[in-house]
Amino acid sequence: MINCHEMNGSTALHISVECGHIEIVRFLLHDYGVLRHLTDSQDRTAFELAKTDEIRQLFHRLPIYGNRFCNETINSVQFTIKEFDEKNNVPSGRVEGHENRRTIADEKSHRLYQQPDSLFMRFSDKLMPYKAGNDEFILKTWDVLLSLIDQYIGSTNKQYHKAKILIKQYYETGRPDSLIRLYTLETPFYLHINEKKETSECLASAIYYSLRFLHPRAFTGLCYRGLSMTMEELEDYQWATRKTRRYLVTNTFCSATRDINLAQNFAEIRAFGQRKPVLIVFDFYSRCWTAIQLEKLSDKLPSISEMESEQEVLILPRSTFHVEKVESDSPIATIYLTFYPLHQEIDD
Repeated sequence: MINCHEMNGSTALHISVECGHIEIVRFLLHDYGVLRHLTDSQDRTAFELAKTDEIRQLFHRLPIYGNRFCNETINSVQFTIKEFDEKNNVPSGRVEGHENRRTIADEKSHRLYQQPDSLFMRFSDKLMPYKAGNDEFILKTWDVLLSLIDQYIGSTNKQYHKAKILIKQYYETGRPDSLIRLYTLETPFYLHINEKKETSECLASAIYYSLRFLHPRAFTGLCYRGLSMTMEELEDYQWATRKTRRYLVTNTFCSATRDINLAQNFAEIRAFGQRKPVLIVFDFYSRCWTAIQLEKLSDKLPSISEMESEQEVLILPRSTFHVEKVESDSPIATIYLTFYPLHQEIDD
């Protein structure tokens, strides 16, 4: 009932924010776990009604969970080498080689879903309008994700009820928006999804399957991610710059932000001992379907992130980049990555 709209079109969270009741807002957000994305009669979220920094801070990710834009290792990404015979030249063993045939086959199998404006995607909805329970893939994915929520979030977690609501929305609409919001919740679910390539696949395949709905959110521009690395790990990136045929592939979901200061702060916090703070700069020079802008873009495109203030760009698994250059002499090392549309090379 606490998520219901009152007669005036507002939820309890909207009313508490407008009245400046800090402790009630804190309880609703962090103890009860209300639905943050609900809008009032004027299509405003409660976060948009916050008038003071003190209230707005309550909507931010708690400091103990503040590592979404920063990694302490580089295990979540890998280099893929198109020249298979160079596999033995990898400097530290964290780079994996693939034969061209396998790479091309993997890419072609997903290209229909990675290009939302393709002919197949434009006609599929008209020929087969979605109805809950009629799509075998979505039905199977829904069942798998429900099991993961029970296993990795659990009924005692304050976000459990919200996670179940989001999964239900996915089942009822067939849209991936609610899956992305589920990923942005601060729960063990997102940590499990990002453990490795295989665990990311169940969520990634569901988003790719319905990627056409996210077409308006395709990102262009610069975004950033903080890391901490040893000098040996930085050498892997240096090595990747020495041939144009080498490229980096994301194996898991990668949260980046348009706020460079946020990414730098995360990097500095995570650096310790022999680990150096590192800023990765992602350059999407053209619209990229696999880089999804989560923040509010217009009244028709509201935020699909649990944390509206983070200006997040979510980079999906299987996104490819050229490593343009590495600057390691400054206090914060910087790695420059440029989006590399691999499907164009495959077509050639």
